[in-house]
Amino acid sequence: MHSDNKRGFTLIEILVVLVIMGLLASTVVLRMPGGEAPLTEQAHRFAARATMAAQESVVTGMPMGLSVSGEGYAFYRFRGGEWVELKGDRYFGPETWSGGGVVSVQRDGNRLGRVETDEKAPYKPTVLFESTGFSTPFTVSFTEGSEQYAVSGNGRGDVLVQVHGEL
Repeated sequence: MHSDNKRGFTLIEILVVLVIMGLLASTVVLRMPGGEAPLTEQAHRFAARATMAAQESVVTGMPMGLSVSGEGYAFYRFRGGEWVELKGDRYFGPETWSGGGVVSVQRDGNRLGRVETDEKAPYKPTVLFESTGFSTPFTVSFTEGSEQYAVSGNGRGDVLVQVHGEL
């Protein structure tokens, strides 16, 4: 007599388990804090978000704005004839600088200090990302001790991160 009782797992079952284990492992790795220093992470995050704003303005055909200060930065969209801050936006919500570093801003090659604004004048962001792909040239420098990074926008929509030795 021959018994048809099969014991063990099929190849499909084994592959499904391996895929599930791979997904779980990648989730754990992505949630682990990075080994980068806070200043490095901050500079790269700012550069990525500025690049995304430049691309968003081209894709939507609507200009985007970026306001940068020593305290943090915020993104704006031009709607109804005025600049509206994107508060609560998943990708473009305002962000405060973390850590104890110093942030300085240059626009068109000129260092920006505290800007006194006239309450009656319409608001205008520090950096404009046009729907044509052009933007205001800018440099945001991050400094903490001997560590220094610069995030620069070249006016053509490109945003680059430079390390102190490359400046």
